Amino acid sequence: MDFGLKDRVALVAAASRGIGFAAALELAREGARVFLCSRDEARASEAAQKIHEETGADVAGIAADVTNEEESEEFVRVALERTGRIDICVTNAGGPPSTVFADTDLEMFRQAFELNGLSAIRLAKLVLPGMRERKNQRHFDFGQTTGRWLAAFEHRSRRVNRLGQNRLERSRGRRRDGEQRRAGLHDDRASGRAGRGTQQSDGKVKTGTG
Repeated sequence: MDFGLKDRVALVAAASRGIGFAAALELAREGARVFLCSRDEARASEAAQKIHEETGADVAGIAADVTNEEESEEFVRVALERTGRIDICVTNAGGPPSTVFADTDLEMFRQAFELNGLSAIRLAKLVLPGMRERKNQRHFDFGQTTGRWLAAFEHRSRRVNRLGQNRLERSRGRRRDGEQRRAGLHDDRASGRAGRGTQQSDGKVKTGTG
């Protein structure tokens, strides 16, 4: 199946391993030009080289911490300087340490939101203006926290779409029923007029020959 991603420019955050690496690999297999980042420059370069060797795609590995505003801006800037556009943005970050609520202080919550929430928002805001200019917006989020938000939003969107589609189908059904009733009424009236005309004609013939 062709997803229409050939020659598209894709950013993939936190992609030296895990789900970020898998996303970058699949985009490259589809022919996209991929810019991936990792906090560790060596890991970013190694991941880019692996993907290039497997797919033959143009892949660049860049050192960037998505929780750092300046490094996120540099990540986006490099891609724009080399290609002039960004078509796809995959936001991603590692999850926070696993803890129970009672043992989690407010600072840990702040760090988790910075890692999984603000990092995605930051990248999205950096790439969105250019995407809007080209009317080409593809944004995917794999962050553990924001991913659940988007999943809930998408579920609600699908439900709203289904409700709208059902209402549209019911409306079309009522319109078809109405048209069929009107057509049937028209046929009945036409048949009635034809019947009366035949009776009148028969009466005239009978009167004329009596």
